[in-house]
Amino acid sequence: MYNGRNNGLHTIGGHIMETKFKTRICAGGDAHTTIATFNMDGVTDEQLHELARKSLVIMVQSEYRIAGNVPATDTINVADMLNKPRATGGAVATPENTVKRIAKMSPEQRAEVMALLLAEERIADNDAKPAKSKK
Repeated sequence: MYNGRNNGLHTIGGHIMETKFKTRICAGGDAHTTIATFNMDGVTDEQLHELARKSLVIMVQSEYRIAGNVPATDTINVADMLNKPRATGGAVATPENTVKRIAKMSPEQRAEVMALLLAEERIADNDAKPAKSKK
């Protein structure tokens, strides 16, 4: 049975782990708790490494999205990821957060964002203007 040790992970035997986690069906919805038992009988070390790789890719992609920048190359120190809190930076878009994200972008990315913002502003301005009457 789950005992809450080791950040929610409890090893029952050499190949069985139990953990507790919360899942939201939709963003902002209620969190539902699950106590899951993972039976890893028959899983090779290579398969476990592949599963870890996939999990790490998802974590790093989340960080890139929050930063608003995807590097062409990156070196990830897995030991640094072990106790890293879950990325939550994209929940509320404030002007301050937006400016910080834009500041981290390359000059080309900033120019692209500015062009998109100006285009949106023109569309909004045109939508706000009263229609001209035809004579």
